Amino acid sequence: MQRLAAPTPGGLTTSFVAELLLYPVLFYTAKRIAMKRAESAWA
Repeated sequence: MQRLAAPTPGGLTTSFVAELLLYPVLFYTAKRIAMKRAESAWA
């Protein structure tokens, strides 16, 4: 059980940071690029 105690908080922290910070930034960047491409296709 001791071997599980160390990685668990690290995994939870990494997951928390990824869900609240990393994924929204990646989604926003991808959406912005898609919008620019769609905008240039109309021009």
